[in-house]
Amino acid sequence: MTRAPNFVSTAWLSARLSGDVVIMDCRPPFFHAQGHVPGAVNLPLFLIAGAESAEAISARVGQAGISRGDPLVLYDDGASPTASHVAFLLEGIGHPSVSVLDGGITKWARDGFDVDYSPVVLPAADYGSPTSIPGIAASTDEVLQALSDPATVIVDVRHPSEYLGVQHTVRKNGHIPGAINIDWTNNLESTEGVPRLHSTEDLKRLYADAGVTPDKHVIVHCQSGSRSTFTWLVLKSLGYENVSNYAAGWQEWGNRPDTPVEEA
Repeated sequence: MTRAPNFVSTAWLSARLSGDVVIMDCRPPFFHAQGHVPGAVNLPLFLIAGAESAEAISARVGQAGISRGDPLVLYDDGASPTASHVAFLLEGIGHPSVSVLDGGITKWARDGFDVDYSPVVLPAADYGSPTSIPGIAASTDEVLQALSDPATVIVDVRHPSEYLGVQHTVRKNGHIPGAINIDWTNNLESTEGVPRLHSTEDLKRLYADAGVTPDKHVIVHCQSGSRSTFTWLVLKSLGYENVSNYAAGWQEWGNRPDTPVEEA
C-alpha cells in the first residue's frame, strides 16, 4: 500500500470519495451532525485520547469500523490540532497510513464540496493488536537527556506568553532551557476565515531560519501534548525523519521539582 501524504488537499480527498480511503471526523458528535464530509465516520478525539492503553485505542478504532489496513484521512474544523492529535495516537499504535485534511471541514465547505448530514455507521472490525512504534513519543527523562545533546533541538509550540513565563499555568513557568519557541499557529495562514497550511517552501524556511533542521532529532512540546502534534505532523510532512512529541508537555515539566526552567 502506498502511503498517502501527511496532509492532503480538499481536491485530493474529493477524488477519492468512492472508497479509496476511510474518512474520520475527529470532532465531537454535535458538530459532526451539523455537517460532515460524505461518508465520514465520527470518532472524536476524546474517545481515543481517553483510552487507557494502546490496546484500548485499537479496540475503539475497530469498533468504529476501521481496519488496520485502511488508509485514513482525518479532519477537524481546520484550525485546531484535533485531527493531528488523533493522527499521532493512531501512528503510535502502528496504523500504516494516516493523513490529515488541510483546512478541515471549513475549507472543504468553502471550496464548494458537498456536505452530508446523514449518520455514518460502519460495521465493527477486528483491528488487532497495536504495534509499538519507537521514537514517536518522548518521555521527560529523554528530554532531560536531550538538553546536553547538540544533535537534538527542542521546539516549544506554545504561545510566546507561555514560553516567556508571563502566563502562569503550572508551578514553574517559563520554558525548557535552550528550547526554540515557534507557536504552532505559525504553520497556518487564514484567508477570509479559512485556515490552511503555509506553502512547503515557507514552512521549510520558518524552521530552517530558527535552526530546526532535518539533520537534528526534533522534540516538540506544548502544555499537554495536543498542539504539539500539529507541528509534529508538519515536520514529518516536510521530510523530517526523527521527530518526537513530548506528550506530557509543560504540564509535567513545570510541575516536577527536578526539571530546569528558563524565563524571559
